Amino acid sequence: MNRKPRVDRTLEGNSNIERFHRSLKEEEVWTAEYRSLEEARASVARWIEECNHDRPHRGVGNRTPHEAFYLAGSPTLAV
Repeated sequence: MNRKPRVDRTLEGNSNIERFHRSLKEEEVWTAEYRSLEEARASVARWIEECNHDRPHRGVGNRTPHEAFYLAGSPTLAV
């Protein structure tokens, strides 16, 4: 099976997603005591929503990912 390399498979892209997962675990998952899978999913979804819409990121010029990608019309980030 031949696979085409994805554009985001760069060292920088990999470090960005690793940092995202680390922040998610440190700020949300490891600090919460979920009572059900549904509660965990809802809580993680709220954290991701906040991360994408309310928190500026240095890597995108101190804008939110929503501002940097979605409002700019870039197809690289689905919100």
